[in-house]
Amino acid sequence: MTDTQTENRLSVPAPKKEYTFDMKLMATAYVEASTEAEARLKLAYYADCLDISMTTPSGVTFNEAHHDNRFDLVEIDGEAV
Repeated sequence: MTDTQTENRLSVPAPKKEYTFDMKLMATAYVEASTEAEARLKLAYYADCLDISMTTPSGVTFNEAHHDNRFDLVEIDGEAV
């Protein structure tokens, strides 16, 4: 095999595949409500299957996010709980 043939073989990019991953993302949500129960209901309703469509320049696409019904309360009116 000549040097040119070797260069041509090495310069041909391999076909790309799309890899799909399920992953957990952390987010902070601020919810205005009269009670914690109301806030949790609002959060569950609006956070169900969020459209976060975004593609990075390097070909990574984020499509949607959903929750697992576990909302950790960390503050009320800016005060840690």
